[in-house]
Amino acid sequence: MGVRIGSQAPVAAGRAKGLQFGVRWRGWWLLCCACGLLWVGWFGFNAGSAGAANATAGLAFVNTVLATAAATLSWLAGEALHKGKASMLGAASGAVAGLVGVTPAAGFVGPMGSIVIGAIAGFVCLWGVGGLKRMLGADDAFDVFGVHGVGGILGAILTGVFASQSLGGTGGLTPDTFSMGSQVWIQTKSVLFTMVWSAVVAFIAYKIADLTVGLRVSEEEEREGLDIGMIRVDRGRGAQVGGRGGIAHAGHLRGLPAGVVPIARAPGQGAGQGWRMLRAIRKTA
Repeated sequence: MGVRIGSQAPVAAGRAKGLQFGVRWRGWWLLCCACGLLWVGWFGFNAGSAGAANATAGLAFVNTVLATAAATLSWLAGEALHKGKASMLGAASGAVAGLVGVTPAAGFVGPMGSIVIGAIAGFVCLWGVGGLKRMLGADDAFDVFGVHGVGGILGAILTGVFASQSLGGTGGLTPDTFSMGSQVWIQTKSVLFTMVWSAVVAFIAYKIADLTVGLRVSEEEEREGLDIGMIRVDRGRGAQVGGRGGIAHAGHLRGLPAGVVPIARAPGQGAGQGWRMLRAIRKTA
């Protein structure tokens, strides 16, 4: 899968003249393709859950589009407000947040309800991968809990709100027979039960894995990248190091002294021109 985006190698604190610092991941076009495939495939997940080509499937299909688009825009807006600019990674993360958030509600809420759910999910999941992650001290390289966990919890609870017929949903035989408070409580209890069940099963699975193959790689392999340390990719293009004018593929990092991570190079020097090290950081204990 390549080097983990934004967290794989140390980044120099300063910038020297003529040098490019940091690890640049240039597979954004792959990210766009993967996000598009996921979005299209999610139609089968949500609309297909109706089990028939009927109105419920059509509603789930439309809601999936609207919520995902709203979450993408809200994530980008929040990222721009927080960091000063939006990013393609943020757009893809927002799309996933919208897909996850609308899944519990896709067949039960109206189009406007799905837009609101998606917009809220984008902002909340952005906080989930930032503030909440720091609060919990979680080692979650792919932000699975921050997006999937937080987005799923939010969507499940908000289903109890926007399923109301008075808000365009399909809950209850008539608007008078649907109790929003009761349904929100039912949704909340379901979320809590699922969290407990998942925690118990995951703890057992992690213990078994820890006792058999282990849960973590060494710190050195984590810094080097799992595609090199475990999968042994010699000519992979998943990670590209450097700045303008040239790249260094993951395979070019082989042969460096243990604990040394390349972080800089001269711009304009291509990968086929005897890519040379200009600066390195040695891992500290």
